[in-house]
Amino acid sequence: MEQNEKKGLTPLDKVLINIIENHIYEIAVAVIVLFSLVIRYKLITFKFNGDYISGDFRGFLRVWVDYYRELGVREGLSRTIGDYYVPYNIILAIISVIPIFDEGIWISVVSVFGEYLGALFMFKILNHLTGGNKVRSAFAAAMMLYLPMAMLNGSLWKQCDAFYTSFIFIGLYFFFKKKYDPAFIFFGIAFIFKLQTLFFVPFLIAMYICYHEFSILKFLWFPGLYLAAGIPALICGRSPAATYLVYFRQTDVAKMSIGFPNIYILGIDSYEAMTVPALMITLTVLVLIACFLMRRRDRLDERLMFAIAGFFVMTCVMFLPAMHERYDYLAIIILSMYALAIDLKLAPTAVIMNLCPIFTYGSYLFHMGDNLLNYQHMSLMYLFAYLYAAWYLYRRTSLPAEKEKA
Repeated sequence: MEQNEKKGLTPLDKVLINIIENHIYEIAVAVIVLFSLVIRYKLITFKFNGDYISGDFRGFLRVWVDYYRELGVREGLSRTIGDYYVPYNIILAIISVIPIFDEGIWISVVSVFGEYLGALFMFKILNHLTGGNKVRSAFAAAMMLYLPMAMLNGSLWKQCDAFYTSFIFIGLYFFFKKKYDPAFIFFGIAFIFKLQTLFFVPFLIAMYICYHEFSILKFLWFPGLYLAAGIPALICGRSPAATYLVYFRQTDVAKMSIGFPNIYILGIDSYEAMTVPALMITLTVLVLIACFLMRRRDRLDERLMFAIAGFFVMTCVMFLPAMHERYDYLAIIILSMYALAIDLKLAPTAVIMNLCPIFTYGSYLFHMGDNLLNYQHMSLMYLFAYLYAAWYLYRRTSLPAEKEKA
């Protein structure tokens, strides 16, 4: 029967079957990526009652682009417009002079570009960490595009978290390849786009302390690139203070949490009383983690280092004050990719971390800030996810070396 059916196949069928048999996984990944583009097209262009639903876009980003449109690029850069640093302001200024499409679409396009660039380098990272398992790495990197906060952050909310994290992923790829100069250059590029790159720096410090494989002078790429990135504004006439102190103004938020379910949501939410204690608590936890890793450094492989990088970021957003609901973007991606491609045992942490943005983003974008889930309950969920990740990493670093490699 099977032979008769095969005899009835046309040459076209045989070509198609050959392609499917030999490239089914590549085709599946391509289709998944294509569908993710369709999703983003719908979300990028979605309007409700004639306008985009992102309050941050309507109240801030669009206003800033209009300033550049009114003043011109040079005059706009000479002033302090918005609270982003110079490089992202240059992007807003360029958007202001593009004659086709509106600024809402272009702002999303920048972020979506970061999503796909990040997915590409996530594939390269996972392919390296899994020893060349391209199928698993490709599927995981493609599914990164379907994480709830990845789909909503740039396309619908019109934020740029995917843009700066893409540079961190490029840097991580070079870091694991032990090419430290390009690694730190890209970490520095991420920093000039978003202050939250600093949440990643404790991981780099811990790796320096544990292994001494790169010079401490590599960290100078951060201030060096930061100073260089401000030069266009200085040339346009902005003062050094107005140019270089912009990140300090971003920290002037008098709340322990701005929509993020950290531990302070549980009741210790006095910004005046807890700001300095929270900072000291965070630094203490980071020091303890670094000391623990120092003692277990002979048990760490690159795969665990990848998870540890996400855990360091998670620690920062868990214990620092004034955290927004978007600030764990990097941690969510790293820990989700680790669970998908390397060890599914970390899935409880990844699942909870992906559930929380559904509630926080959904409340902000679709329900005018009305809480879809009590924030105290969400904070308990997130605390469990954090403690589970800590337990997981403790267990993994407690295994005999031969078991860990297996």
